Amino acid sequence: MGKIDLNVGERIREVRTDNNLNYSQFARELSFSGINFEHSNIRKYEMGEVLPSSYFYYAIQKIFEINLNWLICGIGDKYMYEPSDLYKYQRNEKILK
Repeated sequence: MGKIDLNVGERIREVRTDNNLNYSQFARELSFSGINFEHSNIRKYEMGEVLPSSYFYYAIQKIFEINLNWLICGIGDKYMYEPSDLYKYQRNEKILK
């Protein structure tokens, strides 16, 4: 089976790298949604080897405030709304712990 050509993986990578996270850190951040993800699966999503589950889309929207229209289709703004400075601070504190 060939790679899935929807650019979803590129946008997932963009969210991860915009937040200066490696695969393990990204998976840990997503786990704050209450759903655990393996970092190896995230790599597969980014490489276009498999499509993410609806649970992944839920988690990335909830944790990173990502507009799903942008993530899935490339339409609209990346963020649902401008992330607050407090939110960025809280997320960075979790990463440092």
